[in-house]
Amino acid sequence: MQDFNLLVSYGKRGYFSSLQEIERLLKNIGDNKPRTEKAKEDGEILVKTELKTRELISELNELAFKEPSLFGATTKWIPVDNICPANIIDIKNTVRDIKTQIQNNETWNLEIEKRKSNLNVEKLKEEIERLFDQQKSSEHPEKILRIEILGSIAGVSILRKKDVFLVV
Repeated sequence: MQDFNLLVSYGKRGYFSSLQEIERLLKNIGDNKPRTEKAKEDGEILVKTELKTRELISELNELAFKEPSLFGATTKWIPVDNICPANIIDIKNTVRDIKTQIQNNETWNLEIEKRKSNLNVEKLKEEIERLFDQQKSSEHPEKILRIEILGSIAGVSILRKKDVFLVV
């Protein structure tokens, strides 16, 4: 699936339990027909939802607070705003297109997750960091540039900490 907008990680309960949990939760929140696909990488499900992903994450946080028993198979939900081929040039061009989402007075950090790829992450970091004048902060960034490398594709997003849902 090349048009996913959500990456969901799952744990020990496995793919099928996670898939059921995703579909049940999304239906409960308002998406009756999400598309899902098991990523080639273990522990990941690609999801295409009609819902606005940031609002979805907020709703999931509320649900988890009210009814934590609804969660048990999935471990992390991350919005994905842009998809591109997983090579340094295309990822750099994608970041260049969206970097204005980080204002000059905001701090930021770069997070890269790489799965089943030979991409040189250190070189990618160097290339990406050169694009920014803003101050980088690894401890308390206001924005996070998140790059998820999944084999031959990459998902690129600029997030706030609250935009990622972790099941605890």
